[in-house]
Amino acid sequence: MVRQMDAYDVERLVRKAGVLLSESLFYYWPVANKNEIPELNITHHLSSVFLSAGLYIYGQSLLKDQGHIDLLALEPLKGYEIRVEVKKLYSADCAQKIVMDIHRLCDFSLIQDHLAEDIQKRLKKTKNKPMGLIVATTWDDNIADWWCNSENEEIPKGKTSEKWKDLHNKLTNDQLKIWGGVLLSDGLLEGRKSRHNCPEENINHHTHRLLYAIYEFSE
Repeated sequence: MVRQMDAYDVERLVRKAGVLLSESLFYYWPVANKNEIPELNITHHLSSVFLSAGLYIYGQSLLKDQGHIDLLALEPLKGYEIRVEVKKLYSADCAQKIVMDIHRLCDFSLIQDHLAEDIQKRLKKTKNKPMGLIVATTWDDNIADWWCNSENEEIPKGKTSEKWKDLHNKLTNDQLKIWGGVLLSDGLLEGRKSRHNCPEENINHHTHRLLYAIYEFSE
């Protein structure tokens, strides 16, 4: 019997995308100093590994009412569905946006009229649950440490806003299966000129990380 894709498989693909992104950024930094890389760089690298894994890719997939999610990965014949949102994370306002993204991923559903008829029938028979993937970049070590150990503290070290608590709740609920981070750069790039492209002047940490959280939804 063939094993079904699960959250650990998605994590493996996310970490692979992080490694590829780190290598890309080693050779070229695509924005001006003091600016974070656009989310699209992350989406492109995720798309690459998803395609290599046999998934079909759809950028900015529509929600039923309005808006879209950043990326949708499907294997309709097997019933695999991965919903993706990508963000920058360096403030409480960014944390609030991620909370809204998680709700968006949970509420997303495929528009049945847009599916091939035979695929509609296959998806109705599958027991695979859709998965949601949040990916965020940060230069703040305190945020990264808090994300990877969010069960311990409601608010990252050095932060005061109560807005962080909402994201903390999302990083500790039952739908969350796996979370972690991938090192993108230590800011020094092995002797090359230091980037130090931290989006906030008052952050003194220069470790660039890709953070992720993988959810499993009921439908």
